[in-house]
Amino acid sequence: ADDVILKEKFAYLDFPVQLGLLFHPFQFGAGIVPQIMLDNSSELSDLQRFEQGFENVSYAWTAGAGIDIFKTFKFEVRYENSEELLGRTIIVDNERYDFDSRVSQWIFSLALIF
Repeated sequence: ADDVILKEKFAYLDFPVQLGLLFHPFQFGAGIVPQIMLDNSSELSDLQRFEQGFENVSYAWTAGAGIDIFKTFKFEVRYENSEELLGRTIIVDNERYDFDSRVSQWIFSLALIF
């Protein structure tokens, strides 16, 4: 059998929603990160016995802390977990493959306050 490379492309919209506490100049928060699938194009769908099991919305969680610096800048560190509450699956030849489209990541941000 010849090896074939097939491409799968996804377009998502992520938006973190956090609740937290403010002890000026410090902030602490935790929440969820909904991820909405905007578009999916796949060459895999040309295969026989192929089925996708993607949810239109998946969720992860996030937690972080921030500090206001001289009421001019805000520095924030957040951790985003890849454990989805709703997963993604493909089935090829009746064999199920579960995968996670998200990565666990640390997010560092610096904002200008005006």
